[in-house]
Amino acid sequence: MLHLHPCTEFLNQFLTRRNLKQSTDKPLYTYKTSQTEYERLKTVLKTALPADSTSACFVLFATEWWRRNYSGGHWEWEPILAEIGHPNWLTPARRGATMNNGCRFWQRAIFQHDDGPNSLLGTLFFESGLPLRMLKSDGYISDLLRKAFSFLQTYQTRPEDTVIGIRSLVRESQFPASLNVDAFFALIYDVISTLRDFKTAHQLGSREQPLAYLNQHLPNWREELPLRIDDDPNAGLFLDSLLVDVARMTRQETSKIGLTYSLTQLSDVWTITAMLSIPSGFYKPAHLQLREDIFERLPTKVQLNVISDTKEHEIGFGFKSAGGQLSISGLANRRLPDGIHAERWRLAFAGVQADEQACIDLPFSDGLDPQLPWVFACPEQQPAELAGVGSVRLSANRALVVCPTELLPEGAEGTIQNRGSFSATQTVYEITATCQFQDRIDNQTYRVKLAELSDDPYCIRLYPQSNANYIRFCQQQNAGIFLGFPRLHRLYKQGGHALPVRDRIQYKTQQHTTWHDVTDATQLVGRFKIRSIGPEGEVLFCREITVLPASFGVRFDTTRQRLILDNAGDCTVGVHTDDPAPQLTISREGSTHQIQWHTGNQGDQVRLRLVAPGTKSISLHVPYPSSEGYFTDATGQVLANNHKMALTQLYGAQLVLNNVSATPQTTRLTLTLNDRHDNAAGQHQAIKMVKVAPFSGLALSLAKYKGEIEQLLSHSGTIDAVVRLQHNNGMCICVTHYTAQTQYNHETGFINLTGPAPADGPVRISAFPLSERFTPESLVELERHDEGWAFPANAPAGGKWFYCSTPDSVVSIRPAVATRQDGLAIDTNETIDELHDASNHSYSDRQTVLIDLFDRMADNFDNVNWTTLQQLHQCTGHLPLNALDVWKALVCSKKGLVAFFLRFDSATINRLTRQFAVNWHGIAVDTWLAEFRAYQAYLPATVADMIIAHKVQELEADFDMSSLAQIVRVTLLDEAASPDFQMCQHAVCIQPILNDEVMGRHNLPGLMQRHHGHQFPACLREEIAQCYAELPAVVRQLLPTIPGNFGYVRQVAHLPVLMAYQTVCPNVIPDVAAFNRQYVSQLIDFDPEYFNLVYNIIQAFCWFNFPNQ
Repeated sequence: MLHLHPCTEFLNQFLTRRNLKQSTDKPLYTYKTSQTEYERLKTVLKTALPADSTSACFVLFATEWWRRNYSGGHWEWEPILAEIGHPNWLTPARRGATMNNGCRFWQRAIFQHDDGPNSLLGTLFFESGLPLRMLKSDGYISDLLRKAFSFLQTYQTRPEDTVIGIRSLVRESQFPASLNVDAFFALIYDVISTLRDFKTAHQLGSREQPLAYLNQHLPNWREELPLRIDDDPNAGLFLDSLLVDVARMTRQETSKIGLTYSLTQLSDVWTITAMLSIPSGFYKPAHLQLREDIFERLPTKVQLNVISDTKEHEIGFGFKSAGGQLSISGLANRRLPDGIHAERWRLAFAGVQADEQACIDLPFSDGLDPQLPWVFACPEQQPAELAGVGSVRLSANRALVVCPTELLPEGAEGTIQNRGSFSATQTVYEITATCQFQDRIDNQTYRVKLAELSDDPYCIRLYPQSNANYIRFCQQQNAGIFLGFPRLHRLYKQGGHALPVRDRIQYKTQQHTTWHDVTDATQLVGRFKIRSIGPEGEVLFCREITVLPASFGVRFDTTRQRLILDNAGDCTVGVHTDDPAPQLTISREGSTHQIQWHTGNQGDQVRLRLVAPGTKSISLHVPYPSSEGYFTDATGQVLANNHKMALTQLYGAQLVLNNVSATPQTTRLTLTLNDRHDNAAGQHQAIKMVKVAPFSGLALSLAKYKGEIEQLLSHSGTIDAVVRLQHNNGMCICVTHYTAQTQYNHETGFINLTGPAPADGPVRISAFPLSERFTPESLVELERHDEGWAFPANAPAGGKWFYCSTPDSVVSIRPAVATRQDGLAIDTNETIDELHDASNHSYSDRQTVLIDLFDRMADNFDNVNWTTLQQLHQCTGHLPLNALDVWKALVCSKKGLVAFFLRFDSATINRLTRQFAVNWHGIAVDTWLAEFRAYQAYLPATVADMIIAHKVQELEADFDMSSLAQIVRVTLLDEAASPDFQMCQHAVCIQPILNDEVMGRHNLPGLMQRHHGHQFPACLREEIAQCYAELPAVVRQLLPTIPGNFGYVRQVAHLPVLMAYQTVCPNVIPDVAAFNRQYVSQLIDFDPEYFNLVYNIIQAFCWFNFPNQ
C-alpha cells in the first residue's frame, strides 16, 4: 500500500473537495479554506517531515494565518512559525526556496519589493486578500477605502490613475511602510472598482435599501471582491456597511472654475482663445481650489486677478459671506487676454485693500510649450478645445494638432490633413485616427490616440521641491529656476487635484546625444531637458528646465561690496553688469563663490551666468547690494523718480524691495493724495508696513493697492489729483486717472498730446458732440495724422465735442471738451442737455446742477438720461467722465444712487463703489423702499417681482446688507420674514450675540481679541462719541459697555450702531455718513465682518421697534 506524505495527502484531498485536479492561478484566499482545514493543516505541518509538498502546504497555511490573524504592524515570520511549533524550521537560507516552490505549486508569482526579504512576506499578505483583523469600521483601511472610492467616483479616472491617487492617499495618511507598495494599492483598487461597478450596474445610489437590493439581485456579490469574509461575521458586517456607505456617497463637488482654450480659424488665420468661467453663485473655498486657512485670511471683498510674468489683469470681484463662502457674479464667460496661452499665469484671489493673496494653478496655465504638440479635441458639432499637450488620449474621433513644423506626422493614409500654419514655426494638422508625431532631432515619439474610452483627465505640471525652494530675489526674472530637481505632478483638469507622476523620467544635457534615466535627481544641476515616458514608449511630457542645487543661496557683504553664492556646486560663474568693463574678481572655495567689486557701475541688478558641466548656461538676476528698492512697470523697466502712471497701468507694475542684510527689514510704503487745486488733500493718506526676510527680495504688485489708491483719489475734488507712492522717504511714483493731457488747436483742428506719444502701442481717441442727445452712433474715432488727431470727415462740423481715450488706448488721456466753432446754441428744453450744458459751469455750480438732475431722474425710471448714461459707459469705457463730473454728482444724490443700483449691472455698481468710496450703508431705508417701489411699478408686471428679487440678492451678495434685503422682501414681495430676522426685534435675543461679538467668549474671539496688538483707527473719536451719546438708551444698551482702558475700540464698535440707527431714524442725530468719507471707510474696513454683522442686527431691531420714525 502506497503511503503518501501527510502534506501530499492533504493537498490531494484539499483540491478534490473543490473538484480540482490541480491548482488554479487564482489568489489563495479564493480557495476558501475552512476552519477545519486550517486546523488540520496546522497539525500536518507540526508533525510532517520536510518534502516538496511541505512548501505548498506552508504557503497555504501562512496565507490563511495572515488572513485570520494579521492586524497591522511589521511583517514577521516568527508568529507563523510559532503557530506550527517549528520556530527555527524556516531559516533565512531556506525561505526563498520554500516560498518559490510553494508558489509554483499554486501557480502564483512571488511579490517583488525593493526590501528583499519582505517580498516573501508580502506574497502572503496579498495572497490573503485584506486581512480580517484590519477590517474595522473605524480603522485606517476603512477610511482609505472610502476616500479612494470618493476619488474614483469624483474624477472618473482610469485604473492606472486611480492607483496613483490611492498611493497618494496612503502616503498622506502615514500608513505602515509595509503597505506602501504597488500590490497593496492595486488590491484597494480592485475593491473600490468592484464596488463602483455594483453601484453603477444596479443604480444603488437611488435605492432606499441598497444592501437588501443587491442581496436580492446579486446574492454572491461578496465573492467578487478580493476579500474572504464568509467565516468571519465581523468582516461581513464591515463589508455590508462599506457597501451602504459607498452607495449613498454623493459625487464630491470639484472645482467650479472652468478654463478652456479654443482653437479657431478666421480668414486662414488660426488663433487660440482662452475663456475662464465661474458661474454666479456662492462657493466654498474647496470649490475655488483655495485652502481654508488662506481663505479665512482674505478680507470681505476679494479681487480676482489674472497674473502672468508680464501682465496683471483684474477680471472681477467676490464677497465673503457669513457662512464662509465667496459670492461671485459676472464671471460666467470671461475672455482672458490674447496670447495668454503662451505665458505662465495664475488666478489670484487678493484683498482689495490688503496684502493677502492666494494664487491657484489651473490646467495648462504654465504656458503651452511651442516645442510640443498641442492637441485640441473636436467632438461632433463642437468647437476645438485643448485636451492635452504631448502624447494624449481622446474619446473624440477627430482632433486638431498644433505642433512644431519639424515634427513628422505618421498615420494611416487619408487620416492626416495639413490645415496650414499656426505660426512661423508651428503647423496645424487635422487627424481622424490615432497617429504619432516623430521628433527626429531628439529621437522621440508623441502619440495622439483617438476613440478612447475617455479623455486624459490631467495635464503634467512642474512644482518646486517644497514651497520654500525658490529664488528669493527678482522673482519675475528668475521664475523658471528651480532649487533642486522639480516634482512632476498630474494636475487634474476637473478639480485641480495634483498627484505625483510615476512614469519613467529621463534627461538629456547639451553634451548627450541620447536620453538617460533619472536615477539620482539630486546630482542634476544646470539647464537641460527632461521627459516622461508612457507604457508604450511614447513621450508624455518634455520640457527644458533650469535647476540649481537645492541648498543654493545668495548672501551680501555690503561693507566690502561682495556677492557670495553658497552651495553653487560645480558651476562656473560669470557676471554681466551695466558697466561694459567692470572692475571685479571672482574667487571660489569649494562650492562657494565670491564676487568682489572694485569700481564700476553695477546698476540696479546684476545678471549672473552659471554653467554646470555639460549643460547650457543659467541666467540668474540678483540686486546689487546697495539697491534697497525701486519701482518697475509691467515690462520690468525701472521707473524714474516721480514717474506718472495711470491706474490702468498698475497691473504688472511692482515695487521691488531687497534686504541685503542678515536681519529682517521693514519698509514703510506711504500712499498720499496730492491735488494742486486742494491744499488739504495731503491729509488723506494710507501707510503700509512691509517686512522683508534676510538676504531676500520681495516684488510687491502695485495692483494690490489699486483699491486704496482709488479710494484716495475718490476724495479729490478734481480729476488732476494723484496718489504719491513712496517707500522709506525715498523713490516715489505718482498714480492718477489720466497720465496725458491734450490741447485742441482751433486754427488747425488737430488735438495734440502735451508730451511725446508712446512708441509701444496706439493712442486712440473717441469723441461725441454735446449739442445732441448721445447715442452709440454719435461716437466717432479721431484719425491719427503726423500733425495730431483730427475729426473724421463724417463728423458734423462745429459745436462742442467731448473727447477721451478709448478703453484699449495705451495712454489714458484726460477727458476734455473741444469747441470746433463759435456760435453754438444748446437747446435747454431737453433734460439730457442739462448734463452736457453743465460743462460750462464752475465745479461747484456744475455739481449743484447735476445733483439736482439726479434727484429728478430718480423719480422717473423712464427718464432718457438713464439710457444715455448706460450708453456712455458702455461705449467709452470711462466710468468717471470727470470732465463733466457726472459720477461725483451721482454719489452725492442718495436717491440717484439707489436708482443707479437698480438700473445698472453689478460690475458697474462695484466699480462706482470702489472708485468713489460709495457708502451704501448710509442710505435711509425709506429711500431704498421708495426707489424699489418706483422700479417695481416701472417694470412689466410679469417679471417685476423676479427682477426685484434678483436685485435684493445683490444687496446681500455684494454689500452684505441682509437686513435691508429682508425688509424689501417683507414689504414689497410679501415674503415671510426669516427666523433670524424676526429674532432681531427682541433685545433679549440679540444682546448675547452682540456681547460675544464685542467682548468674545470661550473659543470665540470678539472684536478686541481678534485685533489684539493691532492699532485701532483713531479717527472720528469725538464725533462718534457725541453721536452715540444721543442715541436712545434702548439702542445703546444693546451693545456691552466697553471698559475705559479699551476706549480706543469704541469708534470701531459704535460706528455700525450709529449708521444702522440713522437708516431707520434719519435726522435724529448728526449724519455720520456725511463725516470724512475716508475716515468712515477706514473704520468700516478695519473689521468689515464685525461692521456688517452689527449693522444688520441693529438695523433690523430699529425697523421693528421704531416703525413710525
